[in-house]
Amino acid sequence: MNKTIIVTVIYILGIIIGASFLDIWGSETTFVKTISIFVWTIIFLIMLFYFDKYEKKNSFNVMFLILLMFLLNFHTMVFSEIMHLTGCKNLNDSFIKNEYILDFEKSLMIRNYIYDNKTYKKHKRTDLSIKKENTLERFLYEDKNLIFTDRIGYPQFYTQLVFEKNNPIINIKTVINGEEAISKVSTCGNVEIFEKES
Repeated sequence: MNKTIIVTVIYILGIIIGASFLDIWGSETTFVKTISIFVWTIIFLIMLFYFDKYEKKNSFNVMFLILLMFLLNFHTMVFSEIMHLTGCKNLNDSFIKNEYILDFEKSLMIRNYIYDNKTYKKHKRTDLSIKKENTLERFLYEDKNLIFTDRIGYPQFYTQLVFEKNNPIINIKTVINGEEAISKVSTCGNVEIFEKES
């Protein structure tokens, strides 16, 4: 059998084993897993060029296999964005810490906040289960360049937060019996967008 074909089969088997048993393309991909795939791919390319040189085959075969390799590893090379909003000031409440993390790969919003003493006591009077420090998670989806959290409430009455990329203003959308209203709920002091390896 052609040595180039043997090397290619071994490479593909390695990728399949990595995907099946090491979860290299899972949502929790780590730096080590990504590096291992690139090292495996580099070894594969070196072997391809070596056999192509000494067997004097048509370079078209090598180029085709390189293209196939990039298609197999496409997910490993994709980066997803995370938007981080910090120092968010609410119109009604005061916070020691109030931040929003929007993970677009996971379609997830994470809010971490700590009430100051005055706001905490105010809410504690009407809700004994309130916590001074808390973390909330909501699913995200995009529509017409806007980012929405999942709906909270009932079909006739619900609310959802509304974000826009690179915009420090967070709005809340309220729907009552089909009537929509959008109002500002927070203004954040800093907005950062950075890439996370998926």
